[in-house]
Amino acid sequence: MEQFQKEKEELDKGCRECKRKLAECQRKLKELEVAEAEGGRAEVARLQAEAQQLRNEERGWESKLEELRKKEKNMPWNVDTLSKDGFSKSVFNVKPEEEEETEEQKEKKHKSFVERYEKQIKHFGEPPGPWGVSTTIYDSRGGWGGGGFPPTVTFWVISPPLNPSSILAGLPAGG
Repeated sequence: MEQFQKEKEELDKGCRECKRKLAECQRKLKELEVAEAEGGRAEVARLQAEAQQLRNEERGWESKLEELRKKEKNMPWNVDTLSKDGFSKSVFNVKPEEEEETEEQKEKKHKSFVERYEKQIKHFGEPPGPWGVSTTIYDSRGGWGGGGFPPTVTFWVISPPLNPSSILAGLPAGG
């Protein structure tokens, strides 16, 4: 299909070029006929011969274009011949190189996190009682949301209880 498009463009370009040359030759011929000098008769004859040659060449180009149109009309209609690219775009997802954080940077980041969320850490760090998890979820959402009934999902906490003071101090949990 690409080859066909290139061939069509090439023929159109050749035909346009030939028509341009013919128009230029005819313009020069009219200028010489208006001047009509004795020495210009040879030039007029030469330009008339050139114009005739360009007309013949133009007919040749037009016949080639007509052949191409017939060939295009006889081409099978399928996805390859009918479809054209709307656009072509390639995108590469490249992850930026991340530098490994030093212990000091990690500690600083942890301290700023703890300072920012200290209230939530104390509130959610150690749920009160066996239903503590579901009540903290209830509190964090501002209610059960919906019909007013608690969810039927039961949460079981099987990990050692978190000590909020150990989280704030940056120590491991349970210790």
